[in-house]
Amino acid sequence: MAASRLHNSAFALFLRIAVYNKKMDPSLLPKQHLEFIRDRGVMPSRRLMSAISFFSNYGQIMVEIAKKRALLDPSFSGDLRRICGELEKVSFLHTEVLSKVDTVHS
Repeated sequence: MAASRLHNSAFALFLRIAVYNKKMDPSLLPKQHLEFIRDRGVMPSRRLMSAISFFSNYGQIMVEIAKKRALLDPSFSGDLRRICGELEKVSFLHTEVLSKVDTVHS
């Protein structure tokens, strides 16, 4: 239970950083916040790749985050695109399997 709460809290924090570029700390200076948004500080691409891998059970959400990030950031990593492509396939297969299981049990 506690591990699940910790995981969900970490995911919420990740979404806040990766998608919405919100300040983690209101005491950040404007320059620090700008560096943060420009991907120099808190969530560089390698960390984003790690986070996407860690939260891969949220497959479709991760794919959407990656697509949004790619639109905002022209230096978006090719490796990250590849990982998100794989996640999209896994997410699609997972949805397909669940629909077949539901059909069998109906």
